[in-house]
Amino acid sequence: MEKAFITLALLLTLVFASAATLRVALDGTQDYNRIQDAINAAVNGDIVLVYPGTYYENLVITGKNITLASLEYDTGDVSYKYTTIIDGNHNGSVIKIVNGISNATVRGLSIINGSGDASPDNGIYVGGAILVSNLSFPRNVSVINCVIKNNYADYGGGIWSGVSNLFLSGVSIFKNDASFGGGLNHQTDVNHTYSLTFDPNNRCSIYSNRAANGSDIMLSNHTSVHVVVDTFTVANPWSFYATNTPKSHGTPNPYTFDILHTVHTEINADHYVAPWGDDDNDGLSPASPLKTIFKACYSIASDPDNPKTIHLANGYYSKTANQQFFPVSTKSYSRLIGESKEGVIWDLENQPNTICFSHFTEHVNISNISLRNIRRAVSFVKTCNISINDIIVENGSIDKSMFYAVDPVNTSLTNISTKNTRSSSNLNGINISQHRGYFNISNVELAGLTGSGSVRGFIGSTNGNSVFHIDGLKIHGLICTNADEYNYNTIMQIGPLYDNPAFHLRIELKNSAFYDNYQAKWHHMAALSALNDSTFVSNCTFAGNSGGSHPLILTGIARLSNNIFWNPELNHEVGLGYFPEAGITSEVEFDNNCIRGGFSGIYNMGPGINQIIWHDNNINLDPLFEGEGSHPYRLSAFSPLIDIGAEYDL
Repeated sequence: MEKAFITLALLLTLVFASAATLRVALDGTQDYNRIQDAINAAVNGDIVLVYPGTYYENLVITGKNITLASLEYDTGDVSYKYTTIIDGNHNGSVIKIVNGISNATVRGLSIINGSGDASPDNGIYVGGAILVSNLSFPRNVSVINCVIKNNYADYGGGIWSGVSNLFLSGVSIFKNDASFGGGLNHQTDVNHTYSLTFDPNNRCSIYSNRAANGSDIMLSNHTSVHVVVDTFTVANPWSFYATNTPKSHGTPNPYTFDILHTVHTEINADHYVAPWGDDDNDGLSPASPLKTIFKACYSIASDPDNPKTIHLANGYYSKTANQQFFPVSTKSYSRLIGESKEGVIWDLENQPNTICFSHFTEHVNISNISLRNIRRAVSFVKTCNISINDIIVENGSIDKSMFYAVDPVNTSLTNISTKNTRSSSNLNGINISQHRGYFNISNVELAGLTGSGSVRGFIGSTNGNSVFHIDGLKIHGLICTNADEYNYNTIMQIGPLYDNPAFHLRIELKNSAFYDNYQAKWHHMAALSALNDSTFVSNCTFAGNSGGSHPLILTGIARLSNNIFWNPELNHEVGLGYFPEAGITSEVEFDNNCIRGGFSGIYNMGPGINQIIWHDNNINLDPLFEGEGSHPYRLSAFSPLIDIGAEYDL
């Protein structure tokens, strides 16, 4: 055994003794004048030492454990970090540390003008300045005495580090942009813990970065991170500046902070924004408005006792026209209100995100805005009491979902309409996975959604006690031409995320209309499934839908009253679900409905097991719709249904 240890010690000595220093200088006085050439020639343990100058390169370190450093490394003179510059020239990540590396160090450099590299999984750009990914155990990366500024990406404008142990010492990260994690985005995973460690002696500084979700820092799946810095944006950071995607909804905020200095003071007052404004204005009156919406969101203070409002003047807001920064995120206990929804126009110019709340944002209202050329309108994760009102979405090339929410508590969408929205893949109008509480929809119109994959107007699910209350939802003109086995429920799907006897789901759908939708898959076109509670459908019209088997299926206990089901191109009008493997049966009461085919228009998946309660006041009479104009499914003056039940105003 002793001989084995001696042999190992000799081998390690030989390895480190053979480590080389590969020197790089622009003037040709060293062995290399390009950094990447030196990296390619290096082997494990080598040092690539870069002399002062500006190097326009996008570097890739792969498959070898090396140190990339300026002359600060062997002189101790930190001024070299300002004079040794790697400029990515907006052509991808400036430094990528990827594939098989177990230990790497970047030291004493300025890293600027990176734009991130596209993730192979989803095409999202990550790691503007430094991208760390797909390392080998023990997955250690150190960044020491570097300046990281003026970089951008979708995730991690400064640094994006995935499932690695990241050590930061003496690093300044500022003026970087992203949608998620402007300065730094560090991700661990749900099964292992990878650390983010700040040197308590040689302190870092992270400040004045921009992002909708975690303006300075965004973490994923962390339970504890102690941020020790010289300078941070504010003294008491919260989710707008430093956020975390937790492993579960109940996971507490993982941050503790040790901050010596700050650079930003929030202002507890209403703010004003106009396209003709100036971000050097104070923004505190209509006469001195700010120019960019993000600057107002960044400047306003969060006051739970007296929430403040950002007022948007009518006008055209875009990156090209007036340097708007998207996506926009508002702070908790604040409001973002346009002068009028027709007059306040945001043109996203097909950028990925529009409005994106930081995790755990609460008590926010956004209203009176027209959104154009979007890929997603609103997204929020683990929020509370969010209200979106009076929004017009038009000319959208949607990336999966227009309105997307995961684990929110208490959400309302009111007075929202869509026009000319499409997708080259899957498309959802509203996709929400509620944590608990209520989800309210009032006067929402989803019209003309089309996509080459699955198309769904509304998907709602929950994993806690929830009520879905829908009053005035119009879904029409949806077209799903994909006949894959899972491409059904084109109109709507609401149900539990999984069957859990510990919680309740109640569904209330009223005063709504679903018409002229097409689904290529021969299956039900909408599904409502309550859990340990009931579904109530009243004063609704399902008409003129085609392609499916029936427009609506109900599972569990449900009551239908005062509805019209008239879809001549479908075999049946209403279905009753039955899933014996889960022990789920249905009991549905029909009261005062007009159903094509009457009782024979009902499709019962579990005959003899499911229960149908059929009242004599249900009828089977042609509704005699108007059939033309902007309201084709409004009852004509000759309709036999007039005055025998409520009707939603189509």
